[in-house]
Amino acid sequence: ISIYDDAINKGTHTLNPWQMEQAYQFGARRYTAKNPYRLALVAANGSGKDKYVIAPFTLWFILTRLDATCIVTSSSAQQLDTQTERYIKRLSFAINAAHGEEILRVVKRHIYCTKTHSEIILFATDEPGKAEGYHPVTPDAELAIVANEAKSIPDGIFESLLRCSGYSFWLEVS
Repeated sequence: ISIYDDAINKGTHTLNPWQMEQAYQFGARRYTAKNPYRLALVAANGSGKDKYVIAPFTLWFILTRLDATCIVTSSSAQQLDTQTERYIKRLSFAINAAHGEEILRVVKRHIYCTKTHSEIILFATDEPGKAEGYHPVTPDAELAIVANEAKSIPDGIFESLLRCSGYSFWLEVS
């Protein structure tokens, strides 16, 4: 994020120590389906969870893994569209601009990495059956699950997400 976010790059904004520590933890070692990274992040409203944790994590995940899938859900479509997806899209466009090519193809609620064939799928639902069925696309691929505004997501959605096997990252943010 320090490379692609102008405010951080120019020093007009600095990440909080907890945000830097969290980014470090994501990449500290290689997590697997047998030993996944599990996070329950609780932080104040307006503290930068979407912009400085979720967006960089999801893009880092698909940029550094082949055929990976990152599922992102939230408590409402409005939250997903106006917060979570907004920051993922902005960072995607900054990455594309910095490299002078479309590395990340951005379509409504879907970001596809043209280099790694990995993707971010964003969805909001109140129907548990629509939150299940996500698994790595190949035996060597990885899956990450991100639940934003987790405190407001119904238990039935979490029960369905738990049936998504093979995840190496499970993030609950609220």
